[in-house]
Amino acid sequence: METSTLKYLAIDLDGTLLNGRSRLTSRSLRALERCVERGLYVGICTGRGVMTCRTLLDSVPFNAPHIVQGGALLAEPHTWEPLFYGNLAPEQAAVVVETVRQLGLPPVAYEAMPDGYRFYYDRLAPIPEPMQLYLDFNRLRQREVADVAELLTGPAALIATVGKRETLVELDAALHRVLPGASIINECNRTHPDYGELYVLPTGCDKGTALRRVCEHLGVSPADVMAFGDNLNDLELMQAAGVGVAVANAVDAIREAADIVTASNDDDGVALAIQEYVLRDQPATACD
Repeated sequence: METSTLKYLAIDLDGTLLNGRSRLTSRSLRALERCVERGLYVGICTGRGVMTCRTLLDSVPFNAPHIVQGGALLAEPHTWEPLFYGNLAPEQAAVVVETVRQLGLPPVAYEAMPDGYRFYYDRLAPIPEPMQLYLDFNRLRQREVADVAELLTGPAALIATVGKRETLVELDAALHRVLPGASIINECNRTHPDYGELYVLPTGCDKGTALRRVCEHLGVSPADVMAFGDNLNDLELMQAAGVGVAVANAVDAIREAADIVTASNDDDGVALAIQEYVLRDQPATACD
């Protein structure tokens, strides 16, 4: 494993760079600043939308295009000007919504916007508690409508749902049957372990494909990338990068795919890995 030729660090946010309180510690911030000072590209690679990223990270010196919405949107650092949008075609989105409904789950349609996304939902299926918490948290970005399916006359950035883990496994299999090649992310809900979140993205809009797009934009080989992650939507990212780093709290599949397993996100695992494998002689500052 060669780390001396690294040119670009691609870093997941929740559960990876951010601690359990969704904060970026001073230790991690200083490690990122040192990388930029050394001439490396540093960028985020997250399932979050633009709005929540901007609120949190506009003061951080990222200098590589942001990979957000699970790879469905690439945006310039600082200005957030879109470089790439991926969208589900209306007919694909309609198939997803119908399949989600057949299993009694509530579909949520995300619409790409210049400053992030807006999402639409209805109450034709029961709203699970984890989804209601998400709706409450994102009041300014949501719209309740009579029927999500009636809106699907234009492209959708993605379709998502929340449900019991066993139901989402069944949904995952059903979606692969009706939409072969679809990019599907099936994750455990962090606050309600019995529940999960499933996202259907446009084909070719996973984090790994997005990383390769950014590499082409920057003129960097994927072999010279170090990627950091913790959850299943980071798997393609790990596979695309030359060096994959999993935090100690990562799910088993990510730990197994990684070249390096560092400390947990609550113990500044990203900063520690950067210090050891990238900066080498540049210790990070004390953790707050």
